[in-house]
Amino acid sequence: MRSAVVALETPGATLDSQVLRTVRDLMDDEGSFEWWWYLTPMLVHLCARLADRGRAQALYEKLLPWAHLDIVNEVVAFHGSVQHHLGVLAASCRNWPAAVEHFTTAIDRHNAAGSPPWVAITTAELARAIEQRNAAGDAQLCLTLRHSARETAAALGVYLRDDSAAPVRP
Repeated sequence: MRSAVVALETPGATLDSQVLRTVRDLMDDEGSFEWWWYLTPMLVHLCARLADRGRAQALYEKLLPWAHLDIVNEVVAFHGSVQHHLGVLAASCRNWPAAVEHFTTAIDRHNAAGSPPWVAITTAELARAIEQRNAAGDAQLCLTLRHSARETAAALGVYLRDDSAAPVRP
């Protein structure tokens, strides 16, 4: 799994075939709940990084019943609201209305949890989804959201990815 983490954090890096098989096996194994739950943040971003729409859709459907929860790893790490990760998966599937809805809900949850870094990260993702949705008024809304996300991130020292970089990790 170390090479998967390196691939996520290094622009232009690729996953070796063994790691790719392991990740795909984990995602496809219905009996591995205890494993996929802990690996969900990484699996979500791997789906996005690999542009694997099929597995993104499968993971989206697997994760959807848990949308009301946050992802916490034994209280050592807060990985944000499940809504954020559903938004990333919906965006990977180019389902912009669902992505916008999930990111919007995630921002509310992150505000309620008192997590400004995740508010900034999710606001940036919401801006990207709104830009892709491209409905009337979205251009101005996207600029406003991007400005807000960048301002908050800069104040906190949080890295926000650009469209060519690896998925964001707080």
